[in-house]
Amino acid sequence: MIEIKERLALSARPGKLTLIREGMFLKCYQQSLFSLVHTVYPDIKVTGRRIKKLGGQAVFSGGFPETVLAKVLPDARLTDWGAEADTDNIEEVAYQSWLTTPPLWKTMAWVM
Repeated sequence: MIEIKERLALSARPGKLTLIREGMFLKCYQQSLFSLVHTVYPDIKVTGRRIKKLGGQAVFSGGFPETVLAKVLPDARLTDWGAEADTDNIEEVAYQSWLTTPPLWKTMAWVM
């Protein structure tokens, strides 16, 4: 299983939308989730939680069954850890604004 720091590093790669395999699901985090929400899947359920290992940092994620990958991202490539697709680089100001949007914070589990 990939540690949370590795998941976040994979998710933050410029020009890549990263989906990490977790059981039967593919999940994306932070920047990759932002890309997914703003390009092909605006209605994905976003959840968040504070991660004790990261000093209580808020981490947001969303996912879907791996079986629907071809419908959601037809150009995605499978990897050892999940899948990835090329995407435009995200605009940092828009991403930071999205992170602080009240509806997103309503999904937050305030458990460490």
